[in-house]
Amino acid sequence: MSPAPARRTNKTNVTAIVALILSVIGLTFLIGIVCGHVARAQIRRTGEQGASFAVAALWVGYLYLAAGILVLGGYLYIVGKGS
Repeated sequence: MSPAPARRTNKTNVTAIVALILSVIGLTFLIGIVCGHVARAQIRRTGEQGASFAVAALWVGYLYLAAGILVLGGYLYIVGKGS
């Protein structure tokens, strides 16, 4: 027997909002990614609102991560060429 689905409430998940803010700031995008995953799990479990905030936080955070990796790769390439 499967458990009953969680009731949907009008309350917005605070962790999702915090995750989005931390992801957008840029320097704290890694914490934003972690909070985004935590928020999605909480929202699935409790039925709160804010899933779009959590997903947006993940998108922004992972875009910052990808940009950082590309910049680091470009930097290392340029430094390697100079030797």
